[in-house]
Amino acid sequence: MVVYIMFVPETNRKIVGNGSIPVTSWWNKSGWDVVQKVFRKPKQQGQMDYKASESTSKLRWPRPWKTIVVLFEKDVAITLFSFSIVYAAFYAVMATIPTLFAPIYGLNETQVGLCYM
Repeated sequence: MVVYIMFVPETNRKIVGNGSIPVTSWWNKSGWDVVQKVFRKPKQQGQMDYKASESTSKLRWPRPWKTIVVLFEKDVAITLFSFSIVYAAFYAVMATIPTLFAPIYGLNETQVGLCYM
């Protein structure tokens, strides 16, 4: 997460559009952008700030029901279905570890918990 926060820029379309609108608020900037701003040279007199001249888009409340439509696309549905079966199998194995490992191998609760690591 640290690497992600430091180097990945904001991608929310309502904030950056198609990538041409620069991010103005510090919490939407990547860590690298914040570090660059701290060490950037001060502007010379007469230089204009191109960010100040551009308009910012209004941040709106998220609408999750519009994203649910994506689930009904053929390629997304196939991908989600296949990965859900893999996840269900993985979860079934992880859920049975305590009931199987304790009597078979004679492990206590701490040792069974360490098996998850």
